Amino acid sequence: MGSIKMEVLCACDKLYLPHAATMLCSLLEHNSITRIHFLYYSINQHECAKLAAFVGSYGSKISFYEVRTADFDGLRVDKWASPAVYFRLLAPKLLPADLHKVLYLDSDIIVRRSLADLWNTDISGYALAAVPNFEDDARKILGLPDGTKYFNSGVLLVNLKFWRQYYVAEKAIGFVRENPDKATYWDQDALNATLVNKWIELPSEWNWQVLPSDPRLRLVPEAAVVHFVTAEKPWHWFSEHALKGEYHGYRRKTPWRQLVSGSVPWKVSRFLRDSARIIMPRRLRTMLRTYVG
Repeated sequence: MGSIKMEVLCACDKLYLPHAATMLCSLLEHNSITRIHFLYYSINQHECAKLAAFVGSYGSKISFYEVRTADFDGLRVDKWASPAVYFRLLAPKLLPADLHKVLYLDSDIIVRRSLADLWNTDISGYALAAVPNFEDDARKILGLPDGTKYFNSGVLLVNLKFWRQYYVAEKAIGFVRENPDKATYWDQDALNATLVNKWIELPSEWNWQVLPSDPRLRLVPEAAVVHFVTAEKPWHWFSEHALKGEYHGYRRKTPWRQLVSGSVPWKVSRFLRDSARIIMPRRLRTMLRTYVG
């Protein structure tokens, strides 16, 4: 590992805890992290202790911040998202005041190598650095000026000093409250609407947004961060995602390695899934993919 020390932010609820742990495993396998700042709700102390011990086994530390979901009452959520999608907006308020930069990572991510070069990106005078998103429709719905790009919020190098000085979080939350019909992608839309011309574009290697069977993965081995952006995730029973094996390779190193589809043991889950793949029509499997975890 390199000598670069990084401060990392992540957030989730109890449903996504195994996936957050998997992301952190991939991160810690390739990076030296000073501290992980973990924003959460609906996770009990026993589970937090397991995560802390797991992170500690890599020589890193983790700080826990329990979030009150009441702070987000009235903000748009749906079957695809819980209030946890807004938690990163609390970073300027909850994280130490002397911390001026943090790297935010979504839970549905795999880190494949060192993020030192990403961490060293100069974001002086800007709110954040991010990779553009392929969602052109979202850009149009938000009414962003012509030529303005739209970033994906799954990987953000955040200038906390800028956020505090210009009340970025407050403005983003205000946008969602005032424009629920435009905030299709929750805080991501809000940040894009709030930070026009106030962010730096990163190369796609830092947030490679892959489709389940994306052939480009085989052509871009240098992708440092892979982001599972579609509704089909590699942990779904019937998923045929190209990186399903890579995800589970990290998952099995975590304390949640056997937690697949509730309390079903991993080997039993695999047997049932493979049997269903043989007897169940492909169309039905496709429909069920996004509903069976």
